[in-house]
Amino acid sequence: MRIFSSIFLIISSLIFLAHYILIGQAVYGDGRFYYSYGRSLALQGNLDVSDELTHVFSPKDNNQSTKSESTSQDYPVQSIGPALVWSPILFIAHQIALITNLPANGYSDIYQITTGLFSILFTALAFHRLGLTLLKKHRPEVVFVTLILLWAGTNLFFYTALDNINTHFLSFSLAALSLSTYLGKKTPSFFLMGLIAGLAFTNRQMDLLFHAALLGSIIVKTKKISSIIQFSFAFVVGSLPQLFVWYTQRGSFLPPMAGSGFWNLNLTSIWDIFFNLPRGLLFTAPVMLLALLNLPKFTDTILYKFSAISFIVFLIINSFWWSPLGGAAYGPRFLIVFYPFLSLSLADLISRIGTKYLLLLTPIPIMVNLIHIFIFLYKSP
Repeated sequence: MRIFSSIFLIISSLIFLAHYILIGQAVYGDGRFYYSYGRSLALQGNLDVSDELTHVFSPKDNNQSTKSESTSQDYPVQSIGPALVWSPILFIAHQIALITNLPANGYSDIYQITTGLFSILFTALAFHRLGLTLLKKHRPEVVFVTLILLWAGTNLFFYTALDNINTHFLSFSLAALSLSTYLGKKTPSFFLMGLIAGLAFTNRQMDLLFHAALLGSIIVKTKKISSIIQFSFAFVVGSLPQLFVWYTQRGSFLPPMAGSGFWNLNLTSIWDIFFNLPRGLLFTAPVMLLALLNLPKFTDTILYKFSAISFIVFLIINSFWWSPLGGAAYGPRFLIVFYPFLSLSLADLISRIGTKYLLLLTPIPIMVNLIHIFIFLYKSP
């Protein structure tokens, strides 16, 4: 899978850099809050983001030594997970900035570019592990096409190459790494899977539903209390940073519920997740819709049943939000955590279609996705 990993790294990096040159920055939207934690950890060694919350993110303000300040915002509801991944590379970028006399303020180009490229590298490693897992059951050409469609044929392309200083690259990567650990060996490392689940908790708490499906599969398959203990202990260890942040900021270990419209159940919003024009799954990740339809033919019935239950529960919980598609997002971004599992079904579907049809069918979902990305970027404020 080195060929795909290389293609992914090169194309994603070039697109990210081109977009950065055009826009002038890579941190915007909710990414500002996730990034603030990373900067605070790397440069100040703490989680006090009061200074970061007054920064005006703009190409000009990011690259000057004296920054313009806005009114300080409330502590963000957003999670600390991405910051735990980014803080080492931000620390390295800071040392380089100090040595080279670049603006060493934690916001300038060198910080944002290295963070975005590191997100791409982290995702590439997850793709590599997922590809090796798929190779256990499928031919190399089937796996290659599966990974190409999983990336370029879905909104994952947008969240790895364009908007990767956010949580979604990490949702996908952690799910792929945990799934690969689960399927990679006869006796997987349950401690490692629990640790990954804990990190997923610090990234997006809703992502736990997928990792809970893996835990359910572990319980049914192994029937060993030791496996559950290993997973649970590691999960608690991995989730401690997020619990610490909530307690120090808000005096509670319980997550704050964002948005006044959270408790307004609207099951019709599930229709929008799949068929909203132009941001539904049908238009931004059509191959994932095909993978969903193919799931009943999936061979691992235990994993399938638990993942299907988690997916349905995920949709119901998501329908409480004022925006089930995730606000000003490209496609139903919250579903990305399930993409590694759906890639198993996608690979099965591709292997049954046959190689001779792949060259004809593969470009279609990719073109559909890219066209909608251009439309989304053109219409975005």
